[in-house]
Amino acid sequence: MEIQTCQKKGYYHISFVDPQVVNCKNLQGNLEEIFKNLYKYLTIQHYKSLILFPYNFADHWILVVIFSDLSLAVVMDSLRRDPDQYKDMSDMLNKVWKKFVRKHSGNFSAELKWKKNFLCQRQAQGTNLCAYYVIENIHGLVCPQKTESDWEKEVYQMHDTLIPEERIQAIQEALSGFIVR
Repeated sequence: MEIQTCQKKGYYHISFVDPQVVNCKNLQGNLEEIFKNLYKYLTIQHYKSLILFPYNFADHWILVVIFSDLSLAVVMDSLRRDPDQYKDMSDMLNKVWKKFVRKHSGNFSAELKWKKNFLCQRQAQGTNLCAYYVIENIHGLVCPQKTESDWEKEVYQMHDTLIPEERIQAIQEALSGFIVR
């Protein structure tokens, strides 16, 4: 849905890694193909300001935001899970990054830096709303009216807050409308 929003509104500074192509099930069974796909995504999209990578593991969604110009991957995890739980993905992305840096000129660091458990809204324990939190984070990043400092202030303000139930219902309605369209 946000991909279509970006295309319609001409937000060409944001790109996405397809979670249907790169997810924990595929990582366990098809490492070479995932490596090629991630390398292709990074090669094609490295000039974008943000590469948004929703990742699903163990029935939980996180959002990895890649800032290629900063050689930085920021993990937004509403449950603050142990980073070892998605280590297979971070290891794969690190390998892809090393190949990318060797083959592409630019001001890239040799190592991809990780900011894990980045300050984002906290999901209530015992709920299964992590996908809604990923969507809310993506929506906040796609929203062009905010400056970087506005976004930083908002992220720090929402550190330990939950998404209000009305906002989750609004996301559900938006997704329903998207599916109907």
